[in-house]
Amino acid sequence: MYQILDRVVTFPRVVLHIDELDKFQINFGSQEWSASIASDLWNILDGRFPVTEYLRDTEFPGREKPCEESVTGWIRSRLWIVGSGTWQSVFQETRTRKSIGFNLCHTEATVDGDLIAQSELISPELLHRFNSDMIFLGYPNREETIRLLKSTGIDSLAAEMNQSIDPATIDWTKGGFRVLEALATRLVLMRDRRHQAQFADRIARRLNAPHELRDDGPAIDSPIF
Repeated sequence: MYQILDRVVTFPRVVLHIDELDKFQINFGSQEWSASIASDLWNILDGRFPVTEYLRDTEFPGREKPCEESVTGWIRSRLWIVGSGTWQSVFQETRTRKSIGFNLCHTEATVDGDLIAQSELISPELLHRFNSDMIFLGYPNREETIRLLKSTGIDSLAAEMNQSIDPATIDWTKGGFRVLEALATRLVLMRDRRHQAQFADRIARRLNAPHELRDDGPAIDSPIF
């Protein structure tokens, strides 16, 4: 919690992103570490920070130490807490229900706050500490996928490996953004294997012709690593 206060007293706007709320189960009777984490999260969401202890334990080199009243006010005015989750099982169950029966519905499955609450993947006490007007984000469309491939450098890496990526073949439903991680990993491994093969080929050619002057790399007896 001190790290959050460090940013609150330093920056005019602070965003605290709490991810995977659909996997977070608050249980104060569980193990000591889990209960401690749950207690800290609860206090953060309620705006209860150890301001007095923080000011006592923290040095502010080059600037005046703020007063407790100022820090308390900054927590209310500067800190913006955002929670997120995937709730994949809720979306999957909704799609399944829409496809059952004689009147098949091919429209996009609709998930709202009520369905998320009914899933019991998040406790009502935790859910109600966030704005009830939820924002639902869909998977990237083709244009957004193209921009993501470019901004992450994956398209450049693919071009280096003489590989082409069709944005339409990227299935975001199979892991979300981990699809990009898997794609980037495959390309990096391909590049590493190619570099290793090129290095091994240079070594083999030098061993076969040790006295021949070559300009495609360091001498065989020079340090390589």
